Amino acid sequence: MNCSDEAMRHVHHTPLTAASAALTSLIDGNERFANGNATRPHQTAQWRRYLHDRQRPIAAVLGCSDSRVPTEIVFDVGLGDLFVMRTAGHIVDESVLGSLSYAIDVLNVSLVVVVGHENCGAIAAAVDELTHVKDPNSHISPNYLVNSVAPAIRAASEGGHVNTGDVERRHLTNMSARLAARCGPLRDGLTDQTLGLATMHYDLRSGKAELLSVILP
Repeated sequence: MNCSDEAMRHVHHTPLTAASAALTSLIDGNERFANGNATRPHQTAQWRRYLHDRQRPIAAVLGCSDSRVPTEIVFDVGLGDLFVMRTAGHIVDESVLGSLSYAIDVLNVSLVVVVGHENCGAIAAAVDELTHVKDPNSHISPNYLVNSVAPAIRAASEGGHVNTGDVERRHLTNMSARLAARCGPLRDGLTDQTLGLATMHYDLRSGKAELLSVILP
């Protein structure tokens, strides 16, 4: 997996906790997927029956609703492995906060991951809306998405030009920070050093997810 040197040093120099083991599993799975060596684990009828009355996902993942970034496929995992929440532009709303609280308090996940991606249509639409270059076919609600992406758009603006790729990464960081601030169980877990939080940016062409930042117990 593509990853910043600083982030990888944090992964390799951290004692093997449930959070770091989960992150390593996702890194390895994405490597297999990107290289065309996916194993597609935990998808048998026997495993499906085993999960009938139990689940213990290794991580909770907030990703974008984009059809090109199906979380379980991108990380080469199977049934019961991830607790996945997907919204357009991986926006953090009340439903996401409630779902994540459930994943932490009830399912005992040890790692939370926020995954963004390049060429995000929702973010591009928000950029068009805010810069007044509107697509007549767009149905984006300014109150829902544009307001959430606006801080990243303003930060990425240079001389009136907006770099959409920069907006994607800044928005990803903003949504991760919003989760940490607004989700009580996540905030407490980060403070108590019982939970990990990572952000990743997915490249559509290569299939690789770059690790942008990570906090591990």
